[in-house]
Amino acid sequence: MRLIEYIRLLAESDEYDDIILSEIIKLPYWQDEDTEGKRVYTSENHVLMWLSSSWLLSEMEGWDIGGGPEKLRERLVRYLEVKKQFGIYESTSNVYSPFSLTALLNLYDYAQDTEIKTLAGQVALIFLNDIAMVTNDLGAAIAVDSRTYEGVHQDLNFLNNKFARYTALITGKGPQDFTGSTHMDIFAMTTLDVSSVAYNRLEKLNGEINISYSSGHPISEVDTVWAGLDLQDKLIFSQSAGAYAHPELIDEMLEYYLNPLAGLNFFLEDLIVESNLADDVVDMSGVLLTETSAPFTTSSIISEKTMDLYRHGNVQLSSYQDFHAGNAGWQQLPWIATTGTIPVYTRSGAEYGGWKAGGQEQMNTHLPYIKQNENVALVLYKPAMELRFMDGVNRATDFLPVDDFLTAPVNLHWPTEQFDETTSFQNWLFAREGDGYVAVYRHCLDTKTFIRNEEVVEIYSCSADEQVWATVVGNTQTHESFSNFIFTVSQAKIKSKWYWSWAETRHVWETTLEVDGKTLSFGWEANVDDLTDREMWELASANNTSTIEMASVSGFQVNNVTDTETNTGHGNCESSNDVLLHQNVSFNGFDPTILRMAEADNGECYLINVEDQSQDMELIHEGEKVDVVRFTNRRFVGGEADKANGINHEWTTIELDFSYENPVVFASVIGIAGTDPITTEIRNITSTSFDVRVAEFAWNDGIHTSEVVHYVVMEAGSYSIANGLKLHIGAVALEDNLSGSPDFETVGVDLQDYLLISQVQGSDRDETLSTRVRNKKTGTFEMSLMVQEANSNKEETIKAVVGYMAVGKPPVKSLKVALKGAHGKYLGAAGNGGNGKTANANASVIGSHETIVLTGNSLQQGCLIDGDEVWLQSTDGYYYSAQQSGALDVDRTARYSWETFKLINHSDNSGCLQNGDVISLYNPEHGNYIVAESDGRANANRKALGSWEKFVVYDLNGN
Repeated sequence: MRLIEYIRLLAESDEYDDIILSEIIKLPYWQDEDTEGKRVYTSENHVLMWLSSSWLLSEMEGWDIGGGPEKLRERLVRYLEVKKQFGIYESTSNVYSPFSLTALLNLYDYAQDTEIKTLAGQVALIFLNDIAMVTNDLGAAIAVDSRTYEGVHQDLNFLNNKFARYTALITGKGPQDFTGSTHMDIFAMTTLDVSSVAYNRLEKLNGEINISYSSGHPISEVDTVWAGLDLQDKLIFSQSAGAYAHPELIDEMLEYYLNPLAGLNFFLEDLIVESNLADDVVDMSGVLLTETSAPFTTSSIISEKTMDLYRHGNVQLSSYQDFHAGNAGWQQLPWIATTGTIPVYTRSGAEYGGWKAGGQEQMNTHLPYIKQNENVALVLYKPAMELRFMDGVNRATDFLPVDDFLTAPVNLHWPTEQFDETTSFQNWLFAREGDGYVAVYRHCLDTKTFIRNEEVVEIYSCSADEQVWATVVGNTQTHESFSNFIFTVSQAKIKSKWYWSWAETRHVWETTLEVDGKTLSFGWEANVDDLTDREMWELASANNTSTIEMASVSGFQVNNVTDTETNTGHGNCESSNDVLLHQNVSFNGFDPTILRMAEADNGECYLINVEDQSQDMELIHEGEKVDVVRFTNRRFVGGEADKANGINHEWTTIELDFSYENPVVFASVIGIAGTDPITTEIRNITSTSFDVRVAEFAWNDGIHTSEVVHYVVMEAGSYSIANGLKLHIGAVALEDNLSGSPDFETVGVDLQDYLLISQVQGSDRDETLSTRVRNKKTGTFEMSLMVQEANSNKEETIKAVVGYMAVGKPPVKSLKVALKGAHGKYLGAAGNGGNGKTANANASVIGSHETIVLTGNSLQQGCLIDGDEVWLQSTDGYYYSAQQSGALDVDRTARYSWETFKLINHSDNSGCLQNGDVISLYNPEHGNYIVAESDGRANANRKALGSWEKFVVYDLNGN
């Protein structure tokens, strides 16, 4: 930094030239045969300072340094061009970025070369915009950091540091104190116009923001990024991105640094770690430069980062996504939250966290896996297997050249005394600073104590191999009072478990966090050493893939099942080992009815519908259609089936063999032990259990003898089974206002000729519930809740989640198409769909956003024809949805009536849909056509057909 000051003094005054020049002539200005021993550092800020100073001395004093003016200019221009294109590696570093910024300002203020001056100014503005972007409304820049030190975030006054002073001067946010800083003096003197930075922060990035900001380039692209440079410059510039011993560059590094002209000591001492192995290159490379060292040699890279940033007023949460998770940390702070001026974050390692390498303090022994969604972040720790191995070796010997390498502890920076108010609830900690709130979920309730600077320090710390942490921020605008914030966050659901992934056929450690209206989840594959854990071996033995088969499912439909025994034509529903489920799938009799199934003395099975008698004693019931599904194996891909004996009106907990992420439970009573009509009720569904009972409606006495309950539990999803059939498992939320008539809701299912089973999973009322189904047809069915008849007109709303199982043939046809409107533009989804996204018709070419997955269940098997019900999906899986307002949204993850359109084929009203056909899409629910507007919008608000409501089909499948 002194060199930067001296250069500015030389440019501004002649008074001290002789003194300054006589001293700085002794310094190295690039790495070469004569200067390598003088330790020219290669981090980004050093490179910028050396390049800036070398060029200005060459221009101002005519010095022939750094390989000469031509070489020096080539080097400097290339480095600035890369900074302009890819951004700054250390842009949010409170420690290092001010050095880089002052070097750039020197170039802008004093360079005579106009190209260099312009580039330096552009890169400096990128720097300042990055800093302003992470500055909250108080003027504090508290954000993730790719190169920092422990004390910076523990002890720093964030309203009185370099960043705060920069943004305070530019935007007026924060204390207006600009004294006592060389960095600030240089910044105040610059002629660079920074008004665009003020505009961006005060206008574009004001209020609530939620952005993902990517910068840099993959280290694998260094050959392209630094193409044309000699090996020395390529390696130094790559090292400025943290590539000190990266596998992508290790061969070239050895080629260059083991050359006697370059100097072995420089490589060993600065690029890896100080080591007692420095005399033996072979041993060093065996320890640090092989495949097993990848968790060290790859994670120092800072050239490719994606920062998620949420800010609302004073509170802020930021994190790096997919940033060397599980690998060793090298001065990186991967997540941080703030209530305004107080930082909160975690670090892994001894004491506060970190380890020492080359005499430097590193922030984390291993970096976390992070998922952030707006104001919520899920933070998971699991060190790489190689790091845990090194941890064990380090504890047992002094062979390895590092200090304090302990992978297990994860420590929380939580400065209780600085907050205005703190409290806790179970594993959650809560704090308030002014009107800003923060909550942190701790993996455990432990603390640890150690001595630092002769003082006893106690912090929150957990010491498990796999750890789950989370954080939430808020303020008075987002959550009103602090007590309301506490209440909201304390309702969080966190699940973490090892389970067998049927889809991926491997063991996965999965964590899911549900809090404040957000759901975040993350899972990773088991390491070899995980499988030595007793729990893992138990899980592996329970889910041995060699014994897991696909579900063996069959079934049948019985017509005209009335209030008298109806023979099914099938036998052994009670006496066999099979598990059976049954469901009324028609609505011919209006009164609520309970379906029973049993086996007659001759072994044949019969069905009977018993009417509800809560309002009248009538027992006659119209004939209904009944679907019966039979499982012949008990353990299968995606779930399990079994029988539970002795189930009566009291709740019984069923423990499951497998663990599930999104379990859906189905249960039917098979046999008739008690004659009163009953239904099965389910509650408390967890990943490994559920509660079940047989429940009589309230018009009976509620006491019922023990029955045999057949049940099936499956992970929500779609499964292939025998004979080309599909098994779909899902759940929907239903609501009934009990107005006297059932409130049927249309449910989509991508099957035809299917059997259907439904089961209430839970409700918001203490009332016995079942379901009724009608209009079961290709692609859809209608379903409602069923209560006893006496309660059906109470004018009270009841809500429930209902699971459904459908077994049948896969959908008839699914096409990838593009639809061109009358104005020559293609129908598409803004952002490819998602929350808040709408349709448009403004693209002249077909891209991913204009690619539509058109699915239908045809009236004519084999293709889509005129009159078919169809659904439109973006390639990211979001359905096009016709709104009551007439808007056309693309944000639904399930399809119901608003997402269902009638296909009208103007080119051929009887044949299969083909490339070039002209079609219209009509939503029966609201009675509107999709229209491509002349201004590029797309709506679903036309009652009549015209040219704007017609689209030409382009088949993207090549059919």
